[in-house]
This record gives sequence, structure tokens and C-alpha cells, in this order.
Amino acid sequence: MRKKLDDLDKSACVKVEEALEIEGSIDSSFAQHVVADLAWEQLIAFYESKFMYRDQRRLLELRRIFHENAYNGLSGAHAWTLEAYADALQISDDRPRDAVRVGSKDSKSPAKVEPEAAAQHYKNALAILTLMFGKEHEYVAPLEKKREKLVADIAAGKKA
Repeated sequence: MRKKLDDLDKSACVKVEEALEIEGSIDSSFAQHVVADLAWEQLIAFYESKFMYRDQRRLLELRRIFHENAYNGLSGAHAWTLEAYADALQISDDRPRDAVRVGSKDSKSPAKVEPEAAAQHYKNALAILTLMFGKEHEYVAPLEKKREKLVADIAAGKKA
């Protein structure tokens, strides 16, 4: 598994089918293991690079649940996963593609912007990071600004 992850991290030549195979290995072999978290991190970046936002979001949700269950109490990793998920929920992939999409069945339909869900994930991430570092910390202040802008956009009826 480690070699496959190294290949995924270093190569732009990895095929989507190989990424899906790695993903299947996570569920069967590493459900509550640090290797699962590492694999999700790299697969999320891979799917994002291929504009496969539904697959990216699906794995961000799995990673969010993993962190919620694996880290009892405050966890920066959990907070940053929530922030990444919120960021991803603000990307729409309904623009034209050059290549045929290959991926999970979820990747066939476009990801829609979900600003309210994104705002909630930002709020949850902020709650964790504020308790860990304080409201003025460099990890907290930019996230608070990002959340405030999103909430203002929602109130004004704009898409993120």
C-alpha cells in the first residue's frame, strides 16, 4: 500500500482506475488506521487535480468521519479536514471537460455548490481551532474571515 501511495503522490501518470483500486484497499484493510488517513489525503488531492469534485467531496466526508471518530477531543487535523471539505463544497464542476470522466458512479454527475453546508463546516472547524489556539491566532483569524464572507454571501443570496 505504501508503494502505491508513493506512486500516487509522485506521478501525474496515475490512472483513475488505480486511484479507485487504492480507495478500495482502504475500506477493506485500513478502515481505522493512519495509512487510511494518508491515502485519503493523497486521493483527495488526486481527484481535485482531475476535476473529480464529487469523488473529492466523498473522500473528504469519509476523512471527516474518520477524524471525528479517531481523535477524541480537540484535533487540528479534524478542523483542517472540515475546512478543506467546506472549501470543496464551494466548487461547482458543471463546466465542460476536455477528457471523458472515469471514476466512481458519483463522479458522473456534477458537484453543486453547497454554501450552507460549507458554512457549517467552517463553524465547526473554527470551534475546534479557537479552543486550541485562541481567536487571534494565525490559524483562526483567516478561517473566521472566510466563514464571515461566505455567511454574508449567503445572506445576500450569492453563490459561493
